[in-house]
Amino acid sequence: MRWTPTHRITCTPKREASKTFEVMAFDLGCDHPGPGRYALFTRDEWEAGTPPDWTMDSEGQVWFQGEAAPGEGSATVTGIWDE
Repeated sequence: MRWTPTHRITCTPKREASKTFEVMAFDLGCDHPGPGRYALFTRDEWEAGTPPDWTMDSEGQVWFQGEAAPGEGSATVTGIWDE
């Protein structure tokens, strides 16, 4: 499967500038362990075959390596076509 961006993540760690990057959502299924149903792969992660740092649950909550947004900040995911 070819990597195709589906969403953008905007991450704003506390006391730092926001960072925005594109990811491709991949449905892991409802029985997947951990906080995320959808794996959010960056192009580099997808091409390297490494696990994604980001996941998203079915309510849209974003997780970084299984935990809330890094640096006590916030992260939001928007669809590429939502703009």
